[in-house]
Amino acid sequence: MSGYSALKGQKGQPQSPQETIDKLCDRVMNSTLLEDRRAAVQVLRGLARDWQLDVGTKAMSALINVLKSDRMDVEIIKSTLETLNILCAQEATTPKTTDPANNDGHDVGTMFTEIYTKDAANVTLLLDILAELDFYVRLDTVQFLTTLLHNAGPHLQDCVLTSPMGISRLIDLLDDRREIIRNEGLLLLISLTQSNADIQKIIAFENAFERLLSIILDEGATDGGIIVQDCLQLMQNLLRHNVSNQNLFRETSCIKQLGKLLVSKVLSHDHNNATDLPLTHERTEWTDQKMANVNSVLELVCILVAEKNPNTSMNQTALGHANVIVPLFQLGMALHVPTRVRAQALFTVADAIRGNLVNQETFGKSVITVVTRPEHVGVSNQKQSPGAPRPSIINLPVSPGSLLISSILDLDESRKDSFISWFATSIFQHLIRDNRQSKQTAALIKFEEGEEHISLLHKCMYTLLCASRNGVHLRVQIGLWTLLAQWLYDCPRAVKEFLTEGSNMQFLVEQVNQSSGVNAVVQGLAAFIIGLCYEFNDDSEPVFSRANIQGLVMSRIGSDVFQSRLERLRESKQFNSSFLHILKKNEIVDPKNGPEIYFDHSFVEFFKSHYDLMIRSVTTVLPKDAPPGHRHGVDESSTHTNHLRDNSTSPMHNGFNEAAVNEIAQHKAALEALEKTVASQQEHIKKLESTLAQFNQPESNNSTQVNQLTTTITELQLSLDQERAKRLEIEQEQEDLLVCFAEQDMENSELKNRLKTYGEVFEENDE
Repeated sequence: MSGYSALKGQKGQPQSPQETIDKLCDRVMNSTLLEDRRAAVQVLRGLARDWQLDVGTKAMSALINVLKSDRMDVEIIKSTLETLNILCAQEATTPKTTDPANNDGHDVGTMFTEIYTKDAANVTLLLDILAELDFYVRLDTVQFLTTLLHNAGPHLQDCVLTSPMGISRLIDLLDDRREIIRNEGLLLLISLTQSNADIQKIIAFENAFERLLSIILDEGATDGGIIVQDCLQLMQNLLRHNVSNQNLFRETSCIKQLGKLLVSKVLSHDHNNATDLPLTHERTEWTDQKMANVNSVLELVCILVAEKNPNTSMNQTALGHANVIVPLFQLGMALHVPTRVRAQALFTVADAIRGNLVNQETFGKSVITVVTRPEHVGVSNQKQSPGAPRPSIINLPVSPGSLLISSILDLDESRKDSFISWFATSIFQHLIRDNRQSKQTAALIKFEEGEEHISLLHKCMYTLLCASRNGVHLRVQIGLWTLLAQWLYDCPRAVKEFLTEGSNMQFLVEQVNQSSGVNAVVQGLAAFIIGLCYEFNDDSEPVFSRANIQGLVMSRIGSDVFQSRLERLRESKQFNSSFLHILKKNEIVDPKNGPEIYFDHSFVEFFKSHYDLMIRSVTTVLPKDAPPGHRHGVDESSTHTNHLRDNSTSPMHNGFNEAAVNEIAQHKAALEALEKTVASQQEHIKKLESTLAQFNQPESNNSTQVNQLTTTITELQLSLDQERAKRLEIEQEQEDLLVCFAEQDMENSELKNRLKTYGEVFEENDE
């Protein structure tokens, strides 16, 4: 017969499964013979998969009692653990029930998990069973714990914490020489450490890092299998957002061993021994598992040096001492390494040197070997022996700065891949942004072309001119335009150097004025650079002084056209979609076209913050006798006041701006009162001087009155000077206050932008 219908009841009648389960549970609970209890549990194990609800409801307490009382018998413990695992597992198929009408979709496995873990002693019982050395008992216990953790993770974590020796026994699974048990234990630890900092700390202080690194090295480092990836995943769980574990990882010299993981195990030529070679070696085989393992190591480094991590500085120093900065950089620049690995390596290098001067110096001094065309390094001009083949490629050490500049100026490569030039110009922008000394240093770079010395700034402008005339990809042109804009901003020396070549300004005006054949984005950028040449002009170039540039804009472009060009740039699709295309680390893009990125997000924010001022500055014509403090288009104090007034309707700014307006009004009232006092005193002085003149006439001999009046005038003059000093002090306080308000306004705007990136929506009048 099939199934369990062979089990007969009284008078040989077949009994139902429910009756069979009742008898088996009674036998497990009350039978005095171990063999009978063992047989009953084995039958229940067979019934549990098809009759999960009935077996679990009736046999759960009996099975838990077996775990407590029959620990010495391996067979019954093994069968009991398998039965409990079946009962608590979440099966894809719907189990059979006594009454199908009562099956309302409630997850049976989760229900039995809650019953089992309701008493924390039951979990402690499983952890104690792990002390058994039998293969199947250990394996079944780990698998049952994994099932419980999947169904009731946080509660099981709490139960594990209450067990005195529980975590120690879980960690001991890593030392089990039977790989199946070790691997299952590793997966259990990964799930257990996902979100519980207390368990992470206890596991870490059980020498988990040393054990995991030992397993990784024994498995062949990054050439190992999935077990290496699992070990790295567990290490990531232990270190992520856990300061104490990171301290332990660093203090136990584990960071120094990271360099041992960044190697490839390659068989020697005699195939007898494995040799450690750098990951960048040409003999490295990049399988999918190899890439996953290397990326896991890189992600581990990123966790140690994450931004806003209190341990980042110390971890960066330890990484520098471990000499992993240069190998990581070489890995990111190796052309034959898979793109996914190179991208992650560059992310890792950036995190490792962020804000750390020592690591930045190490990075800056690094020299990498790249495959370069001979003409890029001048080899094609060297004399060669007759008949010698002309080299097509050559390996030479090139500095990062040389690579960066050559990528910006090489239009041939830009035609093949527009992102080469775009990324190079973006990097250059970040190098000189908000750093006048770097801008001035870059302006001093010269190129020897025959007897002439051409500056880097003019080379960039010439490259832009060629790119525009030859129809090079718009992305390349935008990268060059934005680089020039960042360079000229707040750097009069760069502006002077730019204006020494008269054709530069002529090219800008032509771009702005053309009615067809020029992209609106390019026209807006050209107008923006004209504004920068006006705003940061020190008038050292008489031909293109501030007045002349403004006159050029008014006469040849027009203030309305100038403003419209900037507005069209700000409204363009390429400009406004930049922040939507920030690449994720593992995102896969079309290798032919790439993502639609044209603007670096930092330049978008830079342009928006100077857009209004640029329009007012260039299009506002001031009288020739205007004071020096008002030469930048509009009065700075009125500009700050306008910003405050414009933002006063925003809910975020209401409280702050009310106080600001009140305080400014008080200062203005005080200034008006002082002005009235000064005016009255000046009038009084004039009257006294008139009276004094009468006494100074020859016919007047009243010298005493003259002396008195002179003394009075002197005292009034002193009083007037004191009032003027007070007025100047109040004006200075008002100016400082306006500057503080403007800075606060900029910070609030930055916070609002950050909220927008997280999905916060603001009304239009809040902008």
